[in-house]
Amino acid sequence: MISWKNLIKNEEKNKEIFQKFSKKAYNFHCEQNTANYEQLPQINIEETLLGNNTGASRYESRGATFHEGDLDSPVYTESILKVTEYKNNSPLTQLLNQQFNKTYGYVLRNTQEPGQVVAPHVDTNRGFSNCCTIDFSPDELFRAIIFLEDWKLGQTFTFGKSSIVDWKKHDCIKFMWYMPHTTANASTFDRTILSYIGI
Repeated sequence: MISWKNLIKNEEKNKEIFQKFSKKAYNFHCEQNTANYEQLPQINIEETLLGNNTGASRYESRGATFHEGDLDSPVYTESILKVTEYKNNSPLTQLLNQQFNKTYGYVLRNTQEPGQVVAPHVDTNRGFSNCCTIDFSPDELFRAIIFLEDWKLGQTFTFGKSSIVDWKKHDCIKFMWYMPHTTANASTFDRTILSYIGI
């Protein structure tokens, strides 16, 4: 088994290995002409499960990989996401563990304000890996996104060569761990999602 925890160790050599490994998996995905994401049934999230929206502001993609081009551009270095973390024992994460038939999960609520962008990247899921007490292989990793509000003109999510617009509140999609993705908010409204990671 390939160890995810070993693969994402914060060492230069491991970063190169992870980048090559994820690109190889993505290239194979493209050769197979497989869908870049899959629509799942809607999941109704009760507001009471979300708590307050007081997440710390930070640039969520730092430490991820697949970055190409000028990442020192202010459009990336100054962009932030408001992030709220829900660990495995939270009622929200337990609900989604049951929904996705997973034993261990981790959720981030990401709020992207107008004018913010996240560069194309592949997540290392370091927060999840640090919280998870067991090791796992990349193919065991399950990723899903649940939209918490209806789409507004100017908001986009891109997975590989496919972009998503016109989503509805509680729409849910899943994607593979190696899928490069990016998001931008050119609307005049905040865009909030739940990002679920589980095994």
